[in-house]
Amino acid sequence: MNDDLLIIFDSTITENTPRVNQLIGVLDLLVENNINTTLIIPKLKDIDIRANFRYQLYHLDKVKIIEIKYSRIDNIFIVNNKISNIYKRILCKLLPIDCLFLYSIFVLISVIRLNKVYKNTICIGNCLSVCCVGAIIKQLHRTNNLILDMGDPFKVKNWFNSLIEQYTTDKTNTVILPTKAMKNDFIYLKNNYTVLSQIFTQKSLNYSLCTNSDYLNLFYFGRFYPGMREPYKLFDALNNLIIEGYKIKLYLFIVDFQKIYLDFLKSKKLYSFTIINTPIEREYLLGVMKQMTILINILNENSNQFPSKLLDYQTTQKPILNIGYKNSMDKFPLIGEFCLNNTKDIKKKIKLLLNNNDHFCINYSDNHIISKNKYLSLLIHE
Repeated sequence: MNDDLLIIFDSTITENTPRVNQLIGVLDLLVENNINTTLIIPKLKDIDIRANFRYQLYHLDKVKIIEIKYSRIDNIFIVNNKISNIYKRILCKLLPIDCLFLYSIFVLISVIRLNKVYKNTICIGNCLSVCCVGAIIKQLHRTNNLILDMGDPFKVKNWFNSLIEQYTTDKTNTVILPTKAMKNDFIYLKNNYTVLSQIFTQKSLNYSLCTNSDYLNLFYFGRFYPGMREPYKLFDALNNLIIEGYKIKLYLFIVDFQKIYLDFLKSKKLYSFTIINTPIEREYLLGVMKQMTILINILNENSNQFPSKLLDYQTTQKPILNIGYKNSMDKFPLIGEFCLNNTKDIKKKIKLLLNNNDHFCINYSDNHIISKNKYLSLLIHE
């Protein structure tokens, strides 16, 4: 029996991460084009994905979903601290398998039991063992076309991962990368890759904030990381603008707002004009962003990853400010405006955006249509 498409994913649709957003975008595209799809995902305890709002919003009842029960490999050894330390210091070095190794084995067994040949198989994720399952499926002739949708580069380099990468990329028809610079994170990847921005859907729910129209509303979503993505210069620049008389409000939707950054913010006048929120689902977030004046993105100092939030930002057609470093523009073409991560440059660029708001409103909707069509073109349809 020849089915249309199999997707292997390393998380669940209830999470609020860039990888889940990519999965949802791809599933929505496949459902929209009437492509029969089977999705294999981890089974999380006490979570019913069919009760999740995304399940109804994206018509995932049209997708066959197989949930796999498993235990993270690192959890198995956490019986006590002594055994855990032995695992970390000895076993990890001898056989440095990733935490989803067991899940990958169960996925492979499930695919073999299904006894089907899929025209297309897509592995979405950055876990090497999950991607390796796709390569094994290809070698077993259970799929005709294998696509690895790699949203994040492999950060862990060791002999075991190198072997898996070589085997996996050799068996793959196409590896999808979000940026060309990300190819540098691979050792064995040849020319069987394509650069493709994240697939997304604009099925945004109606959700809004009570914002004051007398203020210029600036927006940031995500995390702050010590030494890699820090907000000090941004806070200083906005604080200086408020002292100069600009009526600014800063909306932060922050994951794990660390005390060191919060204390720094509290020492500024800016704190009185800052609204700190916990992250909300992406579908609601799009509605919030449409009410903002400027959307802010702080780039990672040492990463080849394309900032996934930019793909959400651009759908609002609002001005976007990227705060980064000298080599940021060389890594990937950024969406919106760019300035260096120093107080003077940030302040100057924000002033320019505020004074020329209409000029900097951009529309990249055509790019999304191109991305969707290109994604579909990678599939075997006959």
